Amino acid sequence: MKPVKTKDANTRLILPEEEHLPDEKRRGDLPIERLFLIDEETGDQRPGFESTWQPDKGERRALANGAQIKIRLWGANHPPIRPSVGEPDAESMEALVTVEETAVAASKFFSVLSERMAKAESGGEPIEAEEIPPMFQACLKDVVESGRHRPAAMRRNGDGPEEGEE
Repeated sequence: MKPVKTKDANTRLILPEEEHLPDEKRRGDLPIERLFLIDEETGDQRPGFESTWQPDKGERRALANGAQIKIRLWGANHPPIRPSVGEPDAESMEALVTVEETAVAASKFFSVLSERMAKAESGGEPIEAEEIPPMFQACLKDVVESGRHRPAAMRRNGDGPEEGEE
């Protein structure tokens, strides 16, 4: 992940060895917002800092698949922190289901639906409108969890090599 400058960033921490470099050559800048934080339990205001970090494509994929976030701090003491996840912008949204998976799930759904319709026509319970979305969702879940229709690049978290690759 890399830190990103937001419209609210009003300070930046600069590595001493990069102070003489122009902005575009620096790699260690940390844009932060200096602000007052409010403790939700007590209402106390305390000065603090907030930084925003942008995960890369592999990190987003790993997070979507349940990976944990690690925070590494240098120093002798651990300062109080409160990690949170912001809302993605429209451009950052990625489909977590492939077109092929959706097509296979739709085919499976119509098969399940036709079986259910046949039962209803032969005297069984009529199909209620509320049954339809969960029926499709169950089919989609089965297809995705089977993993048979996942592209090879989506079968693992992140951008690391597959087992045996280097």
